[in-house]
Amino acid sequence: MRPGQPLHRAAAAAAGSLLLALALGVCGVARAQGGGPVPADPRAQQKPLYQPAAAQAPAQQQQQQQPPETVEEVPTPSSKVAVMPPGWFLAGLAPHHYEVTLDAQSACEGSRAAHVRSKVDQPAGYGTFMQIFRADDYRGKRVRYSAVVRTKNVQGWAGLFMRVDGRDAAHPLAFDNMQTRALVGDTPCQRHEVVLDVPRQANFIALGLMLSGTGDAWVGGVRFDVVDSSVASTDLLGGVLGSGAFVVDGPANLGFQPDVTEDQATGRVGGVWFNRVRVENGQRGARLKDGVWHGVFTDMKVNGRTVEGTFDKREGRFTVSREGQVTRVLGTWGKYPVDIRMGPDRLDMRWGERERTLTRTKTETVDPNCVRYVRSDGGLSRIDQLDVCGEALVPVPPVAQLVIALLANGFERPARVDSIFAPNVGEPHQERR
Repeated sequence: MRPGQPLHRAAAAAAGSLLLALALGVCGVARAQGGGPVPADPRAQQKPLYQPAAAQAPAQQQQQQQPPETVEEVPTPSSKVAVMPPGWFLAGLAPHHYEVTLDAQSACEGSRAAHVRSKVDQPAGYGTFMQIFRADDYRGKRVRYSAVVRTKNVQGWAGLFMRVDGRDAAHPLAFDNMQTRALVGDTPCQRHEVVLDVPRQANFIALGLMLSGTGDAWVGGVRFDVVDSSVASTDLLGGVLGSGAFVVDGPANLGFQPDVTEDQATGRVGGVWFNRVRVENGQRGARLKDGVWHGVFTDMKVNGRTVEGTFDKREGRFTVSREGQVTRVLGTWGKYPVDIRMGPDRLDMRWGERERTLTRTKTETVDPNCVRYVRSDGGLSRIDQLDVCGEALVPVPPVAQLVIALLANGFERPARVDSIFAPNVGEPHQERR
């Protein structure tokens, strides 16, 4: 996989299935390669997350069969020891094409580094030096995995990775492998980090170093700690959701719950609410019928992540995509281009020369399913406000509903910011009296 290449869900699902298999038999895998059981609580360790087996369990090693004379038993400052540290193992799509040694000479930080290298000229996949442990102690928290990494002649890419899995490992709850900031070629010793939120339904956390292609990578100075919301999430799947703004026990109705009626909101942008078959905002609303969204001023059809048709008497075509933590809507409406970017910290809406820019406020108490973006006049007066809620925040939102709701809110501030009325997510719509 090349650096910058979009994350394919099929690849993530395959990796998830592998991690689930490893989770069910991780101790056996670790012991088979010279390791021991996974530590129950990495936070309790004051030393690096990995240590050579000779340092951690000398009594146990004495009982084991002595290695051949050609293999050194005790690491020295100038040695490289081909032994898997307890709690860690080699995995990936082609683990047999890679090897791990403990290097006490080339460590960037601490007394030793794990050295991951390719053994063949053309590896048929990638290798991961990793561990996996239960998420019980970290549910509902934000965690940071960091390490000092150095690379040499990496023809492909390398990076730290961390992933959070629930019951279905084919669909990770959170994931980052530094793909958007990949390490390529020769890179000096530098600390890198991956930060993820651990939802309440999480079962396992996996972390490590990934090497794709040929080359060498050294990792050391490994740390794992709990951080607060001031440390930004790097989740490639979560975006605003990964920032903790929209964390619930399960999906917020993706259109498959039979108890959701046509009058119940599953998402909202400002005063425009929607669900699987309806977008409601007075005359600018629309309903789904025979695969087309129809309304007095709406006639739009979805093709994948693209929406095209007529809204408010103007022809338009829009594509909804995900760029890191930002949901982006690009297209043309009437004669002018549209560019909308909705991220964890701000919302930018542009249509031709019209522009609406708002900043997320984190100090106000809002619906837990919502993010509030505001704009003030520089003093205490608020001149613009927009709440984005529910399915409008998820990494893969319903494209037609999101586009219609954003267009209906307009690209200029409303005359009054206190005139917004719409049902909360999950509540039925009732006429205002």
